[in-house]
Amino acid sequence: MSYGLSSYGYDLRVADEFKIFTNVNSSIVDPKHFDEKSFVTVRSDVAIVPPNSFALARSVEYFKIPRDVLTICVGKSTYARCGIIVNVTTVRAGVGRVRDFGDLELYAAACAHLRE
Repeated sequence: MSYGLSSYGYDLRVADEFKIFTNVNSSIVDPKHFDEKSFVTVRSDVAIVPPNSFALARSVEYFKIPRDVLTICVGKSTYARCGIIVNVTTVRAGVGRVRDFGDLELYAAACAHLRE
């Protein structure tokens, strides 16, 4: 998959560590207090995301963003056609990277296991 500067912005890459949501414990999902037991941490070049689940990721790239500039992270249509939806999120100024695992979510909307 392509990455780097394009005519529409910058295509970033995800790092090799993913937190994949699993609900084997039948937990109640509380967005303000996620139970760490609901995630499986995977360190790999690829992540297999189960159907109707999601993975949290972070970027490889580091961005120096001024505090008076707002940036957003959106998904690529190539992934969307396969059922991988990227939640639109901001890249916070001064942070430098989409690095917090809550900042980049890859949702598997398809009925099959998806490979990122």
